[in-house]
Amino acid sequence: MISRILSVLLLLVIAVPLVTFLVINRNPVSLSLDPFGTMPQFVFDLPLSLIIIASALVGVVVGCVFTWISEGTNRREAWRRKFEMEKMEREKAELEDALQRLRQERAERANAERGLAESRAIAPAPGGSPKMIGSERAA
Repeated sequence: MISRILSVLLLLVIAVPLVTFLVINRNPVSLSLDPFGTMPQFVFDLPLSLIIIASALVGVVVGCVFTWISEGTNRREAWRRKFEMEKMEREKAELEDALQRLRQERAERANAERGLAESRAIAPAPGGSPKMIGSERAA
């Protein structure tokens, strides 16, 4: 909330003198775009306020273009890192799937071995009834 109030105050501090200056300087001035000629060929009579606003807008656009051009390497690097991150995430997902399959195979193998061991532990007795190996009692 305080930052909002400060923003409005700063805007007023800049806007009030600017608007006052633009209203006072409404009279047309000669703008020559031929600095080398003895008789200027490209002369325009425009209000000073319009020249100032147009100059500011041209400055902002030129600054934006040069900033965009100079930041091209950073954008390229960010794109490359994003591509690498997506590649690593895909690889991570594939490895997690492979790990899950290996764990499942290991569990199935352990269950099969356990079942095989249990079937070997119960051997049929000579009389026909199964009894545990190693659990023979002295009769």
